[in-house]
Amino acid sequence: MFNLDQTLTIYIHRDQISLEDEIKIGGQEINKETNLEEFTFLMEEEIEIPEETRMPLKVPEGLTKIATGAYPVTVTEKEFIITLKLI
Repeated sequence: MFNLDQTLTIYIHRDQISLEDEIKIGGQEINKETNLEEFTFLMEEEIEIPEETRMPLKVPEGLTKIATGAYPVTVTEKEFIITLKLI
């Protein structure tokens, strides 16, 4: 979902990804014992957003990349929610 503050919020449904992918996102396996408040997703390189992805999300033409940085991850029982800065 594109936000007016030039960010992109993505929702990753946990039941649709592998345990390996979950570990890549959260940095560890997440279970009932895990403290769900302290996750960060590290974007080490800028990523170009393909036009076929930008168009349905209604991301303006001038915003074509996801910026590097450490992004907080909200973890719920059903999904990961990450808001990324666009440049």
